[in-house]
Amino acid sequence: MMETVLFFLTAAVVLTALTYTPMLGTYLSLFQTMVHENGHAFMAIATGGKVRSISLFYTREGLAETGYKGKLGQALTTFAGYPFASGMALLYSWIFTSGWYSGLMIGLVGLLIWNTLLWVRNPAGIIWGLAASGGGLYLLIENMVMLMMWIMFILGLLLVIQSVRSAWIILQRSLKAPADAGDATGMHRVSRIPAQVWGVLFFTLALAAAWFSAGFWLQWDSTALIHGENA
Repeated sequence: MMETVLFFLTAAVVLTALTYTPMLGTYLSLFQTMVHENGHAFMAIATGGKVRSISLFYTREGLAETGYKGKLGQALTTFAGYPFASGMALLYSWIFTSGWYSGLMIGLVGLLIWNTLLWVRNPAGIIWGLAASGGGLYLLIENMVMLMMWIMFILGLLLVIQSVRSAWIILQRSLKAPADAGDATGMHRVSRIPAQVWGVLFFTLALAAAWFSAGFWLQWDSTALIHGENA
C-alpha cells in the first residue's frame, strides 16, 4: 500500500512540476481547461440554450460563449464549469482504473474532435485541438497500447490535480477580489449569493471528487503501465 501511495505522490509532484514548463505545461493544462468549458457548454444545451463558441488560450484559460434560456438556464450554465471538471475527474479515474483503456481513449479522441470541429473557434484552441486529436487518432490507428496507457494515465491524474488547483485558485480570488473571481462572480451576479460562498462550494466539490478519485487510483494495479494489462 505504501509503495502505491508513494508512486502516485511522486507522479503527482512530477506532473504538477511539468505543468509549469512553458510549452509542455500549456499543452497538458489545456485539456482540463477544455473539460471545464465543456461543462458550461453541455449545461447550456441541456437547459435549452446553445453554444456559440469555446476559446482556449495559451495562458491556459478558456472562455465558453453560450446562449441561455431563462434565468435558471443562465444560473446552471454559469455554475457547471467547476463541478463538471471535478465530476469528469472522478468519472475518468473510475473508467481508467477499471481497465477500460481502449474505450476511454476512443472517448477522449472523440471529445477532442467534437470540440475542435464544432465548438473551438480561436486560432490557439484550434491548433491545440488539431494536434491533440491528430495525435490521439495516430495512437489508435497504430495501436500503440503502452503509449496510450501512459498518456491516459497522465491526463487522468492531471485532471484530478488541476480540478482541485483551479478550484483553489478561484476560492482565493473570491476571498481576495470577489468582483473578479470568474464563475464565482458570475454566480453572485445571477443569484446575489456572495462570490465567497460559491468559491467555497466549488473547492469543496473538487476536494470531494479528488478524495473518491484517490480511492480508485490507490486500488489500481499500477504495474499495468509496464505490462499493458487489459489494454
